[in-house]
Amino acid sequence: MRFSPEFLDEIRSRLSLVDVIGTNLSLRKRGNYYVGLCPFHREKTPSFIVTPDGGHYHCFGCGAHGSHFQYLMLIEHLSFPEAVEKCAHLAGVPLPVSTEHEAQSKFYEELYALNHDAAQFFTQQLYLAKNQKVLDYCLNRGLNKGTMGYFALGYAPNDWHALKNNLLSKGYSQELMLKAGLLIYNEEKKVVYDRFRDRLMFPIFDHQERIIAFGGRALGGQDPKYLNSPETLLFKKGEILYNRSNARRNLKSGNNIVVVEGYMDVITLHQYGFTQAVAPLGTAFTGEHLKALWRFSPEPIFCFDGDEAGQKAHLRAIDVALPHLCAGKSAQFLMLPENEDPDSYLRKFGAPQFQKLLDQPTSLFKKLIEYETKTTPSDTPERRALLISKLQDKGKLIQDALVEKCYQDILREQFGMTQFTQKRNFTPPRSNAPRPVDPSMFSKKQEAALLLSLISNPSLLDSLFEPLSNVSFQEKPLEDIRNHLISYVSLGSSLEKSDIVAYLEKTGNSNTLKAIESDASLKTLFPFLRKEMHKDQVQKEWHDIYQRYKNTHPSIEKNANAPDLLSEDGWTQFLKTREAQFLEENDAL
Repeated sequence: MRFSPEFLDEIRSRLSLVDVIGTNLSLRKRGNYYVGLCPFHREKTPSFIVTPDGGHYHCFGCGAHGSHFQYLMLIEHLSFPEAVEKCAHLAGVPLPVSTEHEAQSKFYEELYALNHDAAQFFTQQLYLAKNQKVLDYCLNRGLNKGTMGYFALGYAPNDWHALKNNLLSKGYSQELMLKAGLLIYNEEKKVVYDRFRDRLMFPIFDHQERIIAFGGRALGGQDPKYLNSPETLLFKKGEILYNRSNARRNLKSGNNIVVVEGYMDVITLHQYGFTQAVAPLGTAFTGEHLKALWRFSPEPIFCFDGDEAGQKAHLRAIDVALPHLCAGKSAQFLMLPENEDPDSYLRKFGAPQFQKLLDQPTSLFKKLIEYETKTTPSDTPERRALLISKLQDKGKLIQDALVEKCYQDILREQFGMTQFTQKRNFTPPRSNAPRPVDPSMFSKKQEAALLLSLISNPSLLDSLFEPLSNVSFQEKPLEDIRNHLISYVSLGSSLEKSDIVAYLEKTGNSNTLKAIESDASLKTLFPFLRKEMHKDQVQKEWHDIYQRYKNTHPSIEKNANAPDLLSEDGWTQFLKTREAQFLEENDAL
C-alpha cells in the first residue's frame, strides 16, 4: 500500500517519537531533545538524540538516523507498510481506504472474524472431557499447556458438521465458510461438510496476528497426515511461513531464523527456548519465503529431518536460494543425526546440545560441495571434470554477478583450476587506485556526479546516507535534490529508481534532474556513472569523489570522529557544539 506524505505527516503530528522510542529505551530530557544509549550499537555513554519537534532520531556514534517508521523497521524487523500501520494504530489515525475498496475491506474483516471464531471453537473442543485423548496426545508429545495456549492449539471433532453448525449459529453464512476454506462442497452428492475432522488444529497467523488459515494433524488413520487450508483471499501458501510473526518478534541479536519442516518442530523448538523457528505450510520452500526471511535474518538456518528426505529437502532449498543470493544474504544448513527431527532430538538430547549444533551450521557453498562430491566420484580425470562441470552449472544459477564470481573464485581455489567460466555481463573490479580527476573540476560537476550515481543506483542510498548528509552542496538546485533524497530515505520509502525519480519530479526537481542526466560530460569525467558499472565499483568511486570533495571543503566533518563522552561535562560540551548543526539538518528534513 502506498501512503501519501500528508497521511504520514498526520501520524507524525499525532504520535510523539519519544513515546515510540521510549517503550523500549530509557530517554532523559535535555533541553529541547532527549538522549539515551543507542539501541543500534554498544556504548557506555549516550550519543543517541531524539528531537520531538523534528520527529527524528540521530546517533553521533554510529550514524543511525530516521523517523518513527525507520525505528520500528529496525527494532521490530517490520516492513515499511507494517511500521506505518503500527504507528497509525498507536496514533489513532485510520488507514486510508479508497471507496472502491471499502466493500472488499469489509469482506476481509468478516473472514478474519470467521477464522477467529473457528479457532475459538477448536480450542474449546480440545479441553472438553470427551476429547481427553487429544489432550493426552499433546502432553505425551512433551507439550505443556502454556505452549499449547501460546500457539492456540485446538481440536476439530470427528463430526462432519460440528464446525459448520457452530458458525451458522453465530450468524456466519455457509458461503463465507466455503470461501475461507473451512468447508468442502461435494459436487457429486451436493453436500457441504467440515474440511477438518478428528485433527489436532494449528491456527496460522499473519504479521498482524490475525488468523488466516489452519493446519490439522490426523489423529486416526486419515490421509494425508497433515492437512492445510486451501489457498484463499487471505492465505497464500507460497508467501506465508508458520510462526513467522512470532519468530521475527522473538529473534535475538546475533541469531538467525531456523527453518524446520513442520508445526510440531516449530512448537517444540519454542518450548525449549528456540523461539525463532518457522516452517513452510504444505508447500515447498520458495524464493518469496527466503526474501521475506532475509528482511530480518541474513542467513537463515535450514534444519530438516536427518533422513534421506531431509537431505533432499536441503538440496531443494539450495536450488531455491541460488538465483537469489546477493552480498550478505545466503543460507546455512544443519543436518541432524539419522532418523532424528528437531522435535525428537530436543526431547532426547536437550536444548544445550541442540544449541551446539546451531552454533556450527554448514554454509550453503560447503553444503553444495559436500553433496556433489558425495554423489559424483572424482577418482578419474573424466569424473573430476564432470563434478566441476556440475558445480559450475550450479554457480551459473546465481544472478548476482559479484556473488557468482566469488563462487567461481572459491571453486577455482578448492579444485586447483586456473580458470572458470564467468558471466559475460560481469564487470571485473578495476584497480583500487583513485581515478585521477581534473583539478580544475567545478564543484558542481562533483556534486552532480554524487547525486546522479545514487539516483541510478538507489540500493546504495542506505549505506551512503550518512556521507550524503554531510555534504554541503554549493549549487542550490543540487542541494534541493540532496535534501529531498534524505527526506525520502528517512521515510523508509521504496528504493526503486522509478519511485525516486517520480518523487523528485513531484517535489519540483524535474528540470534539475533532467539537466544532470543529459550532461554527457559527467560520464566522461566520471566513468563510474556508466550503466555497465557494478554497484560495488560505483560505491567505491563514490567514496573517492567524496574524499576529494572533503579535501576542498574542510568544513565537512565525520560523525565517526565524535569524541568519546566519558563524563557529564564532556557530554554537555559536545552537545553545545553539535546542537545547532543537528537542528539545522532536521529543519531541512
